[in-house]
Amino acid sequence: MALGNKTLPDQVADYLIARIFIGELKPGDKLPAERQLADQLGVDRTSLRMALRHLSRLGLLRSVHGSGITIKDYADKGGLDFLATVFSMEQLDLGGRFLLEALDQWCFFMPLLIMSASQQREPGLIDAQALRGLLQMQLALIPRKQEQLLPIVELELELHDRLNNQVGSIIMRLINNSTRILRRRIIYMLFDSIDLEQHIAYHQRLLEQILENSIQGHALMDRYRAYLTNLTQELRTRLRALPPEPRLLRSPL
Repeated sequence: MALGNKTLPDQVADYLIARIFIGELKPGDKLPAERQLADQLGVDRTSLRMALRHLSRLGLLRSVHGSGITIKDYADKGGLDFLATVFSMEQLDLGGRFLLEALDQWCFFMPLLIMSASQQREPGLIDAQALRGLLQMQLALIPRKQEQLLPIVELELELHDRLNNQVGSIIMRLINNSTRILRRRIIYMLFDSIDLEQHIAYHQRLLEQILENSIQGHALMDRYRAYLTNLTQELRTRLRALPPEPRLLRSPL
């Protein structure tokens, strides 16, 4: 029976992926025989097989004829599709340590994205008017920040989309898609901890400086990285206060 829009095989896969991510199933652990595992999970063997095939495609399982199925190290064998699945699971608390790492990566890659987008000088690639419009829309929502915070975050994600489109890299766009749920969460927490009006005004000034060519290249990247490092200090304090390890809040099954 489906939960929401997820089929039973999807739910089984989510459960096993969550247990791998939180460390209940460790690299080298051997799964029980198919019939036994299906009984333990309370699912039919067909649904279990479909779930296990999905985990195999994610690089999480090693199957040896006559020896059964063992768990691989997701950090060594997993990819963006594994992370996208983890990010989409509402039942999973990622833990403060993982969120801090995600914030660090965001602070590293956003300046690189902005620099790369700013270097696209061919006509039509830089839609400055659209970027200005998104920033103005964010400002218009600030007086009702508490009930409008999520729409402001969604506008920020649209800004990311437009910058990625300007860079023109398929790989960067796919990474952008795979990390969208996690970035939404990080940005929501960040926007809840800063003066949003000042932040948006900073982006407006920065956009005009880029268009005027008064800052570009690595100077732009370094300045924005320093800005983000300072901007995220309060959020880092909050994240350090969270339980550090990931945990399963409730079973997807």
